[in-house]
Amino acid sequence: MSGCTNNRFEKMLYAYELGMLSDDDRIAVEMHHMECDYCFKKTKKFNKSARLIQCDSEVRDTIHQIAESESFAKMIKDEKSRWPIWLRSSMAVAAVLIILLIQPWKIEISPKHDLIAAENLLAVMPFGNMADTDDSQNYGEIIANLIMTDLSESQGLQIVSNQRLFDITKRLELDKNKIYDKELALRIVKEANAQWVVTGDILQTEPVFVVTSQIIDIATGNVIKTQKIIGENNITIFSLADSLSVLTKNDLPIASQLQHDTDRMVADVTTYSQEAYRYYLEGVDYNNRAYYAEAVERFEKALEYDSTFAMVYYHLSNLKDYKLIEKAVEYSDNATQLERYYINARQAVRSGDRPGAGVILQELLDHYPFEKRAYYLVSTYKYGQRQYEEAIEHLSRSVELDPLFIDGYNLLSYTYARLGDLDKALEMNDKFVFLSPNEPNPYDSRGDIYTHFKRYDEAIASFKKALEKKSDFHASWSNLGNVYTYLGYFVRAESCYQVIAAVEDIYVWTNGKVLLGQNLIYQGKFAEALNMFELGSLEDKKAHGEKWYPTYHHMPAQIYEELGDFKMAFEEIEKADVIAKRRSQNYKTYWVRYKVRIVAESGDFVQAQKITDDFKTALEESDQSLGEYWYAVGTIEMARNNYVEAEKKFKRAIAETDSFDYPSNYLLGISLLYINRLDESIDIFEGLLKDQENNPQNWSSWDSRVYYYLGFAYEKSGAIEQAVENYKVYLDIRKNSDVELKTVKHARKRLNILIS
Repeated sequence: MSGCTNNRFEKMLYAYELGMLSDDDRIAVEMHHMECDYCFKKTKKFNKSARLIQCDSEVRDTIHQIAESESFAKMIKDEKSRWPIWLRSSMAVAAVLIILLIQPWKIEISPKHDLIAAENLLAVMPFGNMADTDDSQNYGEIIANLIMTDLSESQGLQIVSNQRLFDITKRLELDKNKIYDKELALRIVKEANAQWVVTGDILQTEPVFVVTSQIIDIATGNVIKTQKIIGENNITIFSLADSLSVLTKNDLPIASQLQHDTDRMVADVTTYSQEAYRYYLEGVDYNNRAYYAEAVERFEKALEYDSTFAMVYYHLSNLKDYKLIEKAVEYSDNATQLERYYINARQAVRSGDRPGAGVILQELLDHYPFEKRAYYLVSTYKYGQRQYEEAIEHLSRSVELDPLFIDGYNLLSYTYARLGDLDKALEMNDKFVFLSPNEPNPYDSRGDIYTHFKRYDEAIASFKKALEKKSDFHASWSNLGNVYTYLGYFVRAESCYQVIAAVEDIYVWTNGKVLLGQNLIYQGKFAEALNMFELGSLEDKKAHGEKWYPTYHHMPAQIYEELGDFKMAFEEIEKADVIAKRRSQNYKTYWVRYKVRIVAESGDFVQAQKITDDFKTALEESDQSLGEYWYAVGTIEMARNNYVEAEKKFKRAIAETDSFDYPSNYLLGISLLYINRLDESIDIFEGLLKDQENNPQNWSSWDSRVYYYLGFAYEKSGAIEQAVENYKVYLDIRKNSDVELKTVKHARKRLNILIS
């Protein structure tokens, strides 16, 4: 093609490269690139000029001199009235000058980062299977992913990730089973901004593999080199991938830069089992689509074929049981260098060493500067610490590196919501929806955002929209139930949790039963909740052969503590402690501070102090933060009604804990209330209400009592209307409670006085 058939898009190219288009125009241009080689090549040529402007100080100085000249000023004056919303091609140079003159940092937006990321960037597409057009054994995807993994060990190459290829395929609404087609492959890798792509075909699988591959230069569309491998009788698919990887590196234009790479066999950094690898890839695919139950099932199937597959344990440690990261560490020699960084970072978090995880991730980025997932993980830590501005900084970098990174947009939407910026939160969620229009997760996230801003009708509609996309998307059933609980529609909430509790998968139905029990505690239906957890505990033991979930004892401990039966509360928390220790060898401290609180509330201060002293020693020996120790000390002071000292200890606990801690904040709010620092107390309780909107039963009885303490604080501060409102909410939640607790009696008494 000698030119572009759509003059409108050709004129917008310069504005596109300078990042000056609206989102709609930018997307339109990018979609046009998929269809027009002329505009795509023209944009590539402009990239070189943009990079020169960004990096060459002499060029920048010259441009500034021109920009300040009288002739330039006159040109701007003469032409300005004729500019459209995007700059005409005749004004491209003026556009560069204006941006550099007025806001030179504006050039430092995503086009620049994409250009850098595109250097030595290679994509590997699934191979076509000519021998089996249905590819029933998934050979095409397995070979491509093995090559991808093998080449990722090279220090001189950047590889387009499987996640990014998935995102692009989904965005372009392409059939995942047909992306081995050359034309479709080129559309996808152009969107990824790669320089080269490897495509191939499987010509024969029996009695030996016969495979061809080719390297294509994306800018020209020309084939750089073709390869053909005829396997021997004993060749495995892993050996085949090794051979193709070597040929690919040797035939790339930068082959001389890659000659010193250490080349391990791909089976040594994945698995020697073809079946294990097939199930692993299926698990990754489901995980990318947020179908977590299906992902867990596939990952567990992979372990049946290879119990030493490190990355399977890594994913399961996030999806199923956090202690499985220990297995990932144990077998981390069977992983790539990049994967080992991720494994070690998660292990550091698991051990309570978030700063150490940050150091590991920074080292990762020193070696792999375009690894968006590392920026994303750092942002999740910052988000957990409520350092939202820093979280946005890292998330922005992740989506600059990959404008199709859906996880980045998703967490950006939550982070902006936390900062109180609804418009920006919805803007980020719109990008998530645009990239995944047929998936439930974007609509589920949108529901969470609306919930945070108390727009409950829109939240409910969003969760229902997610369930339209996937009726068994359990997160939306849970979130919908949470909103109904928050609104006091307990029967509706129960029906949502029942859907989850009826699922056959043990991990799903366990969550459903816990939600049902928490919902009963929230309302004060303690006898019914105890029965629920007793049955759940029996089912848990039957399913696992031993009790596996501490929650079935932790929740009853809450109930007995609420009822003032500290002996039974302590027995239940001891049972939870035993289970937790059995599940994790690294476990030392999790339930100890709870024990201290129960013992102190029972009046046995000597025993409470002894447990606390031993607790401090254990924390120091394991080089852990003393945040939980200060919490324990604070609970002793509170049990003594020494609220001044309790306030100091809880503040210290919060300062020395690297993530948000609900119990410390809750008890700090009570301490501040009783020493008449009412504004601070109100701020804390109002904040806790925002936290519990998305899951109002996290702390069950405490969550509903926030309304009581908030009402009490407002009353003491003279804000009678707000006091009445919060007392009413608390009494309405507890209207069907088994027993009338002291807080309920006091709330009713104060409400009657205030409204009489």
